[in-house]
Amino acid sequence: MAFVTSVYGGRACEDAPREMADLLVKHGFKVIGAAELLAQHSLEPRLANGRPDEADKTYIEELAGQLLEAACQADSLPPLRFERSAAYRPYRTNVQPVKLRAENCGHCHLCRKICPVGIIDNQGEPIAEKANLCLGCMACVKHCRRAIRGLPPAAAQAVAQKMNIVYEQNKERKDNQVNFGLYQCS
Repeated sequence: MAFVTSVYGGRACEDAPREMADLLVKHGFKVIGAAELLAQHSLEPRLANGRPDEADKTYIEELAGQLLEAACQADSLPPLRFERSAAYRPYRTNVQPVKLRAENCGHCHLCRKICPVGIIDNQGEPIAEKANLCLGCMACVKHCRRAIRGLPPAAAQAVAQKMNIVYEQNKERKDNQVNFGLYQCS
């Protein structure tokens, strides 16, 4: 049995919850629900700023109890449907963090360890043949102990302009979302 949890930065989860549900079902899991939970955005810190907060933590604690109830009633749950059922959007990112001040790198390898897709080599550089797999999640930037990682200046400026527009469209506080139901692959 599985429950899909997606954490997002106040803009949109896009296809992530459904993709994860499809993957889990294809690997033999019974998916009994999905939650979209908020955390501060990795590229635009004004989005979902301060999230998760105390209200979010209380919500998640309550969700744990609801999840236990749903697990006990899994076979009688209604069908789980996702808001978007069209074909998955193609994934692409134009942003890829780099070492901006390579001479200050302490070679702690934290960027390599934290990268969710494993594209950073022992020198803290993207592995050329895997560079296109970068998610642009900025985990390597956020966790760099020496603050030497970031976007190249031109890319940083372009991202800042785009994210300002995204922020203006999404600055109101959003609620965490949860849906219980039995999922069948799309």
